[in-house]
Amino acid sequence: MNFSAVILAGGKSLRMGCDKAWLEIEGQTLLARQIALARETGAAEIFIAGRSDTDYSSFGCRVLPDKFFDAGPLAGIERALAAANETLLLVLAVDLPQMKAESLIRLAQAVRKPAGPFRDWQTASNRSRRFIRNPLMRRPRPDLHAALSP
Repeated sequence: MNFSAVILAGGKSLRMGCDKAWLEIEGQTLLARQIALARETGAAEIFIAGRSDTDYSSFGCRVLPDKFFDAGPLAGIERALAAANETLLLVLAVDLPQMKAESLIRLAQAVRKPAGPFRDWQTASNRSRRFIRNPLMRRPRPDLHAALSP
């Protein structure tokens, strides 16, 4: 199954007091761990939705600065949906160090059905305003939109 992945690393980390993406666990930054996880899961391309004042060039992934500032994680998701070449997009927060590839692969297999988690993109858009709980979302494309419409 082909899919793109985005790591949401653009948060302000106000409660933490430092950028969570650079925290290390077992000698590896949280951001590096998530990129490795996305690769292990089989992502065709990996994006970093990150802060414009941070240099992520050492990770070898395309960086997507937010188009809408102070919009939270949805701003990063919006940029990734626009940039992704694949129909499916895996969305990972940078601060999930215990996420396992096996869990994500099972999730990807579960959303292979044409209808996906939503019947149409208006419903998805309305629900995303509250909070998108499914980390693997379908990217809107004209051919899929027609297939998903009731």
